[in-house]
Amino acid sequence: MQTTRSAPKALTLLQPFAWAVMEGIKTVENRSRPTSFRGPLLIHAGKSRRLLNGGPFTLPTGETVPDERALVFGALLGTVQLVDCLPVSKLRADPSAEGPYCWLLADPVPLAQPIYCAGQLGLWTPKLPEPLPSPSNGARIFTSNYARLKRIPPELVPVAISAWVPRWAGKIRREPRLAPLKTWFRAQLPLDVFLTNYEALLADLDPAQIARDLGPNAVLICFEGPGRLCHRRIVAEWLEAALKIEVPELGFARALLPTWQEAPLKDQKGGLPWEVNCEFCNAANRVALGSPRCRCLKCRKSFAVTWEQ
Repeated sequence: MQTTRSAPKALTLLQPFAWAVMEGIKTVENRSRPTSFRGPLLIHAGKSRRLLNGGPFTLPTGETVPDERALVFGALLGTVQLVDCLPVSKLRADPSAEGPYCWLLADPVPLAQPIYCAGQLGLWTPKLPEPLPSPSNGARIFTSNYARLKRIPPELVPVAISAWVPRWAGKIRREPRLAPLKTWFRAQLPLDVFLTNYEALLADLDPAQIARDLGPNAVLICFEGPGRLCHRRIVAEWLEAALKIEVPELGFARALLPTWQEAPLKDQKGGLPWEVNCEFCNAANRVALGSPRCRCLKCRKSFAVTWEQ
């Protein structure tokens, strides 16, 4: 169940008026009743497009609003301050004032991402999701694989994003929206087609909503070893780019992970991007990320490898 936190009141407006309020163009909201409420107010854009009629729309103040495709519908857009409520007789000089009561709005502050939800009539209290995971609020998102499942600390939550989950993994939480389709595997799609399909799958999702649904301290799990080409790294970089957060492989410094386009394949042994120096002869050796030991190609001695956590 998605957790919620206390929220200010909200007011649903039709587009393009919700846009105009958040742009600071519309500072008067005409209502049939007065209100004693003062303070922060969330502005919600309703789903209806009936005011637009598919053509250009000009506000009473003379501004032309953007194309309908650039507007957001059915979402909370940001906050304003409801500073006063006056009868229209006191605001006749304002072209936006129609009354009979005029709610005066100021100081619009847009949200970083719209929060999609249904609106209501009058003032209402939305249920806001928890803040997005970030180091500032102590919440993180990681990636890992099934082979390292038992190494995940109890305070973190493994979330399977693979098409199949091995039986021995037990009752693990799943996020099917991030899983490749089973039909792709059955069709034995070429790798480039598989990756293109998966990027298209992510393009239809809202990364902010996915992060909120995952919740704090999620670990995205699939099969491939650390640093290998895997769709979990595509998800990680998709979240990083959209939300400006870091999504490392659990147990490894983020700097050790190549981009998914540069990651070695599952069975690739040569040309690996990870290099360690032999503790006996200082020769450079290429190893797989996470390997506990390495046999030096020069002196043939085996030495332990320590990875930065």
